[in-house]
Amino acid sequence: MVTGAGSGIGLALVKHYAKRGHTVYATKLASQDVDYAAENVTYFDVDFLKDDGCAWLESVNAPIDIFVANAGAGKYEKNTVPSPNDAMYRLNTLTPIEQFYYLKEKGFSGTFVVMGSIMALWPLAGYARFSHTKGALVTYFKALQVTETIPIVIMLPVAVQTQFFTNSRQAHAPWLAQKPDRVSKKMAKVIERKKRVWISSRLFAVLYKISPRILRFYQKRENRIYHETFHKEKNRSDSYE
Repeated sequence: MVTGAGSGIGLALVKHYAKRGHTVYATKLASQDVDYAAENVTYFDVDFLKDDGCAWLESVNAPIDIFVANAGAGKYEKNTVPSPNDAMYRLNTLTPIEQFYYLKEKGFSGTFVVMGSIMALWPLAGYARFSHTKGALVTYFKALQVTETIPIVIMLPVAVQTQFFTNSRQAHAPWLAQKPDRVSKKMAKVIERKKRVWISSRLFAVLYKISPRILRFYQKRENRIYHETFHKEKNRSDSYE
């Protein structure tokens, strides 16, 4: 089961599992035209900003081996104070948590996969609000890994060639961008091994493990671009689709 599967990593995971004969249930936005269909794939049109994050699960009358909480959104923006009712926080943080407890109550014994972000550990300029939502998500599930018996795998994508940066309205290209099909294959192996935390880029993981200071040059680059961008522009209105 994969949420946020209308494009990007979510869609790549759907294709990966479906081509290997698995029955796949996936969510997407009603506005998304998915370019992949198969007899063993069922899509549900769900907007987690408007719909109950768990109600659609009542339509699935089959045991779930893997649940990938992938649905989320980001925005490249000027630093702001998040609203107490912040939609991004509800989508990125609270919805996966609610889904975990819903499945647990239903007797779920499979693997629960959390789609975090490397920005949960290593924030970049322009993504303060997004980083805070993913940081809260990752640390919450790290705590659950200590106390819960359900296997939890935390994914930390670095930069994947999806619509994320376009939808986030970031004009410049990210560093170390990876193809979603390649990342999804690696993710499937990580899920199978039930690895607790995984960073999608091996190069980034090595550099970060040696010393995060090595990567300061990139943060400085992003900081310069951030100030150049928002010195001239007013903050842009929210859009998550």
